[in-house]
Amino acid sequence: MSGPPDLPIFFVYDRRSDWRDVAALDLPPHRDELRERLQWGPDVWIAQTYLALKRRGWNVVLTDEVAPGSLSLVHGRTYLHERRPHDVFLVVAQGDLAPALLADHVIVQNPRQAGRRATFVPHWPQSGLVPRDPSRGSRIERVGYFGYPSGLDPSFRTSGFQCGLAELGLELVLREEAWWDYSEIDVVLAVRRMHPRVLAAKPASKLVNAWRGGCLALLGPEPAFSDLRRSELDYLEVGTPDEALAALRRLRDEPGLFRAMVENGSRRAAELTPERIAERWESVLSEVVVPAYLRWSRGRGRRLARRARLHALAPAQALAEVRFAVKAAGPSARPSLYKLRDPKQRGLETRARARLARFLAVLWLLREEGPAPFVRALARRGGRRARRAQRGSPNH
Repeated sequence: MSGPPDLPIFFVYDRRSDWRDVAALDLPPHRDELRERLQWGPDVWIAQTYLALKRRGWNVVLTDEVAPGSLSLVHGRTYLHERRPHDVFLVVAQGDLAPALLADHVIVQNPRQAGRRATFVPHWPQSGLVPRDPSRGSRIERVGYFGYPSGLDPSFRTSGFQCGLAELGLELVLREEAWWDYSEIDVVLAVRRMHPRVLAAKPASKLVNAWRGGCLALLGPEPAFSDLRRSELDYLEVGTPDEALAALRRLRDEPGLFRAMVENGSRRAAELTPERIAERWESVLSEVVVPAYLRWSRGRGRRLARRARLHALAPAQALAEVRFAVKAAGPSARPSLYKLRDPKQRGLETRARARLARFLAVLWLLREEGPAPFVRALARRGGRRARRAQRGSPNH
């Protein structure tokens, strides 16, 4: 791999004000010093990647505005909620969000998402991670889930599972904050109940962080985990509370297995260090993204072609967002189709395209869910109108 390119790469973050102090430094702090600020998706993908490349001598700029004609990298959230300019070479770090069909290139966090315009880059490991206290030895007392509790399969949050753990002398720790602290955790639990398309967009972070933290891992059947798995020593796969309790009982009764898995995890963690991830970013930018940008910038009529492409794909992008949101929300919640009314928000530059996008989304929802969601929505809307009419009546 050659050295860093001379051209600037703009990391666009609409909350740049949160990082103004760091962006002003010629040599920003190490990522481990900023662990409390590196928790939200855009912070991890945009700010953290900027920090790593800046420290490695790259010409990178952290900004909150897209410069015309530039090579700009944004997070999927910014891409979904901001207007998409036609005169910028746009690279989107998609995260676990809807596909970015209008991007010039996409960075994905799961290898199964890679394709012609999408390149896999592993998710950054947890910054400032505090590993398990070695003095805990092979004993198993605390099972930890790192993340928002809603992300854990509901069957693992029941009193029945808690009682099963108590019978084994264990406790479940739901770590909503201080995601870096593994010091008093023995086993990491991560089982999610989500649509397969959503799971296919998830990274292997919980496994990698367990390896780096010196803990064992009980994980659900997810593509990112299975793609990394080489043997049972990498992690134990569980799908139900009963399977998790059986695995914990086995680990308690076989201390040799515990030690072997910890040693194996230490070796596997060396494959996905922050330094390796930074090297991967350098390789992708130098060998894939920058050459594509240079071809784009030299192309005649590139702005006209870009605008035509945005117009042609805008309805498909809007439909992809709705489809992904429905899968992510599950049967209990549905995204509002009325958000598609705003042409600027969705990158649709005419009312006709906005209507087409909404029409396609409605057809897809009808096929997937039937008329029930629309009946409920119309009933709620009718109730609101009736209440407004009642408040405005002179007889009340």
